[in-house]
Amino acid sequence: MASSVPDGYMDLPKAWQSMGKIGNIVGVVVDYLTPTPTKGTDYAVTFTLIDSQWKASFEVRGEGLKCRYFKSDIKKLPSIESKGDVVVLRNMKITEWQGVPIAISTSTSVWQVLAEKDIPDVPGPNVSPRALPGTPSLPKSVMEYATALCNDQDRTSYRNANSVHTNAPFPVPQNQVNPIVQALPIESPQPHQKFRLIQDLHIPGPGEPLLFANLMGEVRKIYVNDFRVELSITDYTYNKDLFHYEHTSESKGRDGDKYGYTTSRAHESWPGPWGRMTMVVSTWDTNAQFARTSLDVGQYVFLRNVHIKHDARGSKLEGALRVNKQHPDQVGISIIQPTKAENDEDLKELLKRRRGYESKMRKGGVILLKDGKSKKHLHSQDNEKPQAESNNARRKREKRERKRKAKEGQSSVDGLQMAKIEANSHVVRKNVNISCTALEEVLDSSVLLAKSPEGNTYHLPFHNVSYLAKVRVLDFLPNRLEDFAAPHAGPLYDAILSSASEDSSSEMDIDSSGDIHWEWRFALLVEDASLPPRSGQERKPMILQVFGTDGDYLLNMDAEDLSKNSRALAKVREKLFVIWGDLEERKLEGRFSEPNSRDNQPSAKPFECLIKEYGAKRPGVQNGSPLEQWERCFRIYGTTIKM
Repeated sequence: MASSVPDGYMDLPKAWQSMGKIGNIVGVVVDYLTPTPTKGTDYAVTFTLIDSQWKASFEVRGEGLKCRYFKSDIKKLPSIESKGDVVVLRNMKITEWQGVPIAISTSTSVWQVLAEKDIPDVPGPNVSPRALPGTPSLPKSVMEYATALCNDQDRTSYRNANSVHTNAPFPVPQNQVNPIVQALPIESPQPHQKFRLIQDLHIPGPGEPLLFANLMGEVRKIYVNDFRVELSITDYTYNKDLFHYEHTSESKGRDGDKYGYTTSRAHESWPGPWGRMTMVVSTWDTNAQFARTSLDVGQYVFLRNVHIKHDARGSKLEGALRVNKQHPDQVGISIIQPTKAENDEDLKELLKRRRGYESKMRKGGVILLKDGKSKKHLHSQDNEKPQAESNNARRKREKRERKRKAKEGQSSVDGLQMAKIEANSHVVRKNVNISCTALEEVLDSSVLLAKSPEGNTYHLPFHNVSYLAKVRVLDFLPNRLEDFAAPHAGPLYDAILSSASEDSSSEMDIDSSGDIHWEWRFALLVEDASLPPRSGQERKPMILQVFGTDGDYLLNMDAEDLSKNSRALAKVREKLFVIWGDLEERKLEGRFSEPNSRDNQPSAKPFECLIKEYGAKRPGVQNGSPLEQWERCFRIYGTTIKM
């Protein structure tokens, strides 16, 4: 067995359970990938480590702890040459990817690699590790621990299994997307020659090799079952070998299978585009898992190495995105931010095609919506008179339903019994592998402290991590529900508007009625509801931002001008009543005291929600000079109100 873990380091099972923390680890390489360019200016290498405690632990799973290291210079990445190499890593952050812990490098991370071929059969410090110039030498205890770890393994298996890996620089695709703000270990797109538009896809003839292509498109539908996830994507080009979606008043397309085994995340009606412009891509294993947990209708994706083939009937084109058998943990799906299209000509052209199609359909009175629903323009929708009995009966039924839900959401239990209160069953969240965290722990400023390799303590502005918490709403802003949605100029097309003046096509004309978009923009003041407050101590509240698509998911409806649509306003009020009870009524009637006051106890049940921590740049001043500063923020995501 290896000697005890050196001071200042933690074994890999402990690191696995140290979500959100920064620490030092040592492990033996059991798998590694060739360095690849990211979507920004960095390069990254992914590898898997184990130690003596890993196989004996019942609290971990998988072949080892995944690690992902980033550097702007590919030559400065950890120099791993073979399985069995021992890697010493300092200041690595433990975060989560697809529900599994992963160690990610930080700006202060330091690596050293002990080559397996140089490690002696007995513990000792007489090994010269590979490292960057200026890296401090490893203490004797760490060297002996690393040597012992290597010798705890079957070294012959490494020498027989090693294949050639190279650290030579790889070409960066010319048309790649700008950085995506996410710490997911997703490989960047393959070289550009493999990229195809849907209009260029075909089935190879006899004797020709199978066709594998990289695709970029917008997700229009998602079909989920226990075995695979099907993505309906479009790049707004035409292919005669695709299924023809006809636009009717019902606009009903394929939505699940006839046996009911497959369910759809989107609405029942086909959202468009119509005609032969949408292709179904089936995903399995890690790709399907990523699609289940990370994708939503309306997002833009880059799909790598899609097998282009006939469907089961042999008449239409479809795609298959299977797992890489050599590297089963790799994910072939990347989420693309359309606001970063300035540096990606393919994405910019896709947005132009979408805009042109949207403009044509709008002239015909049809709206292409991102939430999986298309409908005719109803100019007098708010002025329609209700039909006599059916609508009245519906209103009465909805009123009874609201009272029932309100009664279920009421709670008169005082603060000492909070922990026994069940979560509100009308609020559901995505199923992710995150344990519930008290807000007191999240808001504790000590979690932002980190140490440099020299042992100096410094303060991080924020962490890019997610939490699961049980909360209750104390207050909300703005004070009027009518102001919960705000207009903006449509960021989806911001990257292409600058070139619109150069395009003489009428499809690119700016239409004030079509380019003013609305998005959710409000905040909830919440307190922790998972534990009773300490004696004589108040809970520290958190401000939860609700923005954009997070608000779409929470309310299950698109944002619009609530001051002009009384029906939409009533629907929003009804949904939010589920999470905050009579809070709005008390504010309107002047019966609202300070949020933390015991006289202001919320009337609704607490609910579980997913919280995303992030940083926002704010203007500041240092030594009399302007200086941008980071502000630690929190926003709700992956949580929805069921009605």
